[in-house]
Amino acid sequence: MKLSTFLVLASIAYIGFGAGLLIAPGPFMSTYGLSLDESGMLMSRVLGSSLIGFTLIFWWSRNAPNSETLQAILRASLIYNILDLPTNVIAIQSGLMNTLAWSAVILHVLLAIGFGYFGFVKQS
Repeated sequence: MKLSTFLVLASIAYIGFGAGLLIAPGPFMSTYGLSLDESGMLMSRVLGSSLIGFTLIFWWSRNAPNSETLQAILRASLIYNILDLPTNVIAIQSGLMNTLAWSAVILHVLLAIGFGYFGFVKQS
């Protein structure tokens, strides 16, 4: 897979989650077995806005030449996906989130692999 293809796929994943969290956080999170109070709705919208920001970074970078800046973006995205993994796993194992949330865990793993590969292994 080429980096440009991976960044398009990452953009699609991030816009899906970002839009859901920004536009309809209650219904979106209810699919994972969560109910949100007003504070949770606010924080979901903040996260949704951030994910849309990352969507645009990935989309606009998809055809950019490989550079130190692009490597920093890829590596930071790897760290985000790694850091969010235990949060999701713990929430599932504790019963806070339902088993559908494993799809988010799988997505984090796949994105982490891609960001790690393009951020550290394939440098050109």
